[in-house]
Amino acid sequence: MGKFKELLRRHEYGPLPQERHGVEGVSEPRTAPFPAEKRHEREYASRIGPRVHEEYLKIKTIILASSVCERPVQSLMVIGSVAGEGATTLAVTLGHVMAAGDAYPTLLVDSDIRRPSVHRYLRIPNDIGLGELLTTEMPFEQAIQSGPLPDLSVITAGNVLLDTSSVLKTNRFQDFMAYAKKRFRYIIFDAPPVSEGFDGIVFGAALDGCILVVQADETPVNVVSGAQQRLVQARLNVLGVVLNRKKRYVPNFILNDYGTPKA
Repeated sequence: MGKFKELLRRHEYGPLPQERHGVEGVSEPRTAPFPAEKRHEREYASRIGPRVHEEYLKIKTIILASSVCERPVQSLMVIGSVAGEGATTLAVTLGHVMAAGDAYPTLLVDSDIRRPSVHRYLRIPNDIGLGELLTTEMPFEQAIQSGPLPDLSVITAGNVLLDTSSVLKTNRFQDFMAYAKKRFRYIIFDAPPVSEGFDGIVFGAALDGCILVVQADETPVNVVSGAQQRLVQARLNVLGVVLNRKKRYVPNFILNDYGTPKA
């Protein structure tokens, strides 16, 4: 019970006093968020709906709780089995939720080089992004843009098509991740679907974990199972599966009890 209370205290107030050193170079969460941040969090929650916002807070709590596990999660990838399952929406919204309230410095990265969309969600330029960052010697901070929150930063996909396997054989990506982990508390990658190649899997292998997004009542079970197997075979740490766009089901006998005409 004491351990559970300690986790709750972490979630509500940030790290315990003896842990304030945290990650080297990373700004610690503020215990009293600025009013503007709280206002943005309330506005965002009202926009996506309180029930949906509550589900994102559950994901956030799980990620925060990992800080006391043997394998803490600082960098993670959001990926779908196929296109159109809502992985980008989840990645962008999770970035908002992680950065809001507790004000954890968060970096959102669009690694879907061939079909980028994060810049359209946030209405920001896509002139310089991950492609340029990994194929040139430009300073890492040059590719980072400010997000809608003070503690949310963004790297868009950019305009350079990457040969992911060859790029990751160099030290450039490893150097970037080392830089990002010192500057940000959390790094979230929006990845291309598993069905569209190995780009997402290759990036994910260098991260602490991944979340698989599945669209309810649409994606066949065998497709989801195959995607999960590919992630596991590539030695990715699958943190869990998010069932997206699930419709609430109310049995007919309940509706009929409240006066709904029977079919």
